[in-house]
Amino acid sequence: MMSFFKQTAASVLIASLAISSFAEEREPQQINDLRYGEALFNFYQENYFTSITNLMVAKHRNPITSQNVDPELLLGGLYLYYGLHQYASDIFSGLVENNTSEETQDRAWFNIGKMQYRGELYQQANQTLAKVKDTLSSEREAERQNMLANTFLKQKDFSAAFDSIKELDTKQDWQTYAKFNMGISLIKSGENVEGTRLLNEISSLKTEDEELKALRDKTNVALGYAYIRQNLPQHATKYLQKVRLKGPLSAKALLGIGWAYQQQNNLEQALVSWMELKDWPVIDTAVQESLLAIPYTLEKMNKNQLALQHYNDAIENYTKELNSLVSVMKAVKAGELMFALRPAMVTENTLEPEYRNKLPDSISVPYLQHLVNSTDFQVVHKNYLDLIYLRKNLLKWRNQFSAYYLMLKERAKYYNKQLKTTRNDERLYLYNQLKAKRDKLAEKVQQIKKHQRLSDLATEDEKEILQSLAKVKKTLTRLSKSDDYSEENEKYKLFQGLMQWDISTDYQPRYWKTQNELNQVDKALSETIQRLRSLRTSTKNAPNSYKGYYSRIKDKQKKLDKLLRKIFHIIKLQEKQIEDQALLSLRQRYQQIKNYHTRASYSFARLHDRLTLPTTINSKNKPDVEMEGSK
Repeated sequence: MMSFFKQTAASVLIASLAISSFAEEREPQQINDLRYGEALFNFYQENYFTSITNLMVAKHRNPITSQNVDPELLLGGLYLYYGLHQYASDIFSGLVENNTSEETQDRAWFNIGKMQYRGELYQQANQTLAKVKDTLSSEREAERQNMLANTFLKQKDFSAAFDSIKELDTKQDWQTYAKFNMGISLIKSGENVEGTRLLNEISSLKTEDEELKALRDKTNVALGYAYIRQNLPQHATKYLQKVRLKGPLSAKALLGIGWAYQQQNNLEQALVSWMELKDWPVIDTAVQESLLAIPYTLEKMNKNQLALQHYNDAIENYTKELNSLVSVMKAVKAGELMFALRPAMVTENTLEPEYRNKLPDSISVPYLQHLVNSTDFQVVHKNYLDLIYLRKNLLKWRNQFSAYYLMLKERAKYYNKQLKTTRNDERLYLYNQLKAKRDKLAEKVQQIKKHQRLSDLATEDEKEILQSLAKVKKTLTRLSKSDDYSEENEKYKLFQGLMQWDISTDYQPRYWKTQNELNQVDKALSETIQRLRSLRTSTKNAPNSYKGYYSRIKDKQKKLDKLLRKIFHIIKLQEKQIEDQALLSLRQRYQQIKNYHTRASYSFARLHDRLTLPTTINSKNKPDVEMEGSK
């Protein structure tokens, strides 16, 4: 049971990987925009939700223009994958209208045609795919021809379909599937000769490819049953015996071989095939049919006691299957089917660790094989997985709101703390004092330049010496009144002259140095005023980094909560749809087995009566019984 479920999960994987067809097989391309590179990386990692988010954010904030049309093609393909057909159509149609590149237009037409084909708009798909020229890769061109062939088949234009199939000569797998579809369509339309010819080519196909082997088996079964319906059992046997004994169609082939031998009235050989099926799992419809065919054939061979025993065995087997189906339906109604499906949730890698659960014993997945393998179920199930992943992301984002509120609270707290510290800083009020001192100094420098007051440019040492010389002069003037100090006066004049000479010869460098220092003061004051203005601006604007965000985050939180309620509701509806599909399939199977059970019970009662009641009564009430499968 688990192995089958793994196969089912694999089929879901294959369906989800179909999006890779949107990425053309091309030479490695240069990444000119990191945002596109990130989206492309997530795309090839199969993180499609993240990839489409990258592209949508980039398109909203600043569209990627350095990668030509590749981002638009990738986004359109992702829209198509998620079933957003209108958005995808708008992108592809826009590329066709606004881009003159033939390659771009071909890729856009191909995707539009594929979208229409999947939507079963075969006539429109045919017209769209016919617009594609010759720039597609070989793989995409083969896919296009295959879709064209199928659209022609839907319109009963077998000649055009055959022309498309001939274009697939270089792609054996695509051509083989196309031939199979055409062969079946021809036979259904009554063109048995041409249809059989095409299917015969597949029937004798030599291959090691497992998919093609399975298609070959399916072809042989189709041909075999077609010949049985035409009452040509010898031909039917030839094809049915080609089916592999260990394969998904082996039971149906054995059943058909039995019917073919029965048509030839070779009842013993028919029983050999059906008895082979007797011990196979009764869940297979071919086995269920054989359980009824065996006693029916034994009865025709007048082995009535043995037939009675096999009728009874069939009744017991059908009863067991009916009881099992009842249990499975109860389990489905209890929600265990959804639990069973969750290990297959592989929409994105991050989901894998969450759903590594064992399959419940109450769910027998093989009963749902036909349902799970159907296209409708695959679509519904993929949508369900996408919803689960979307819910996961929304819950993750919802849990981040507390962090946002904490960030805003801490930012406001930090701002108020810094504001208080800044307002109390005495250095903010020194600017006017410093500016007044600077103006006073500038006035003094201006006076020095105007009046050439050399002493104002003297150094501190020079000023001390000049002060000392002034005192000496004063003393000499006083003493000269009573005595002769001419020699000392000459020395004074010499020292005074030397000082004046030193200062006057160095005046210009000293003046420019003073002026440069004043300029440095002006520069420092200018920087100070700019910083004060910046500080005032920051003080004014800083609250904008947290004020208003509370209401915005609250609004986003409300929207997110609304989305979560909506998605929880949609998930419930989707689960209900999956369960309803499963229950419908199980009820149909239940009714089928119930019919077999009724027929077996009736046949057992009829045969038992015939063996136990008087001959005259039996001859009057003997019904004309014929097996449905032998028709």
